Amino acid sequence: MGFVRKVEFGFGEVSLERNPRSRNLKIKIHPEKGVLVTMPALCTEAYALTFVKNKEAWIRKCLAKTSQVINRITVFNEFTEFSTKFHKLNVQKHNRPALKYEARQGRLTVFYPDFADTSDPKIQHFIRHAIVQTIRFEALNYLPKRTKELAAIFNLEVSGVKVRNNKTRWGSCSGKNSINLNIHLMRLPDRLIDYVILHELAHTRVKSHGKPFWQFLETLLPYARLFDKELNSYHLGYW
Repeated sequence: MGFVRKVEFGFGEVSLERNPRSRNLKIKIHPEKGVLVTMPALCTEAYALTFVKNKEAWIRKCLAKTSQVINRITVFNEFTEFSTKFHKLNVQKHNRPALKYEARQGRLTVFYPDFADTSDPKIQHFIRHAIVQTIRFEALNYLPKRTKELAAIFNLEVSGVKVRNNKTRWGSCSGKNSINLNIHLMRLPDRLIDYVILHELAHTRVKSHGKPFWQFLETLLPYARLFDKELNSYHLGYW
């Protein structure tokens, strides 16, 4: 990445970044970093700034949506009620200077120094790290097994099951019928975990998302579209 220059617009600050490997001029709205503009090697700053100005209405709209998402992000403390499939979060003080977590007997306990404040970004980051590590462990032990169970019930063949911390998808199915599942499925109710798995299993027979796909998925899970609609109420990237 090249030098980052910050330019002030009416909607806020824009960061210009040059990337020789980039083929196109791109604008990204990042919840924490704001508006990022990636420029190809031969793109001038003047052209990039004009491009941003022409996209101002779209940028303002995206920033408004991003702000709504940020406002929904959980700030964890002793009173936060948060559970994964197999663990309930417990945040508590201890008389040591270090952060620590342990997951056992259905409880994920995060310890923080008694002189600190849980609103500290470092503590919030650590709590999220502890949650991610816990659900990764849960996912590795649960999702492949559950996928194979459902595949056997409906006589569907899967070449493999992988579990990942993906930022954009709950799941995917490759052309060779290998299924990828997001570890954050462990934050969802059982019915939605099964819906995502069955959705990807349906792709082992029908690769597109057209009418034949939904018809086949409905044979595996009646009212599948209602489950899909419910899934949309859960945000993958920020929680």
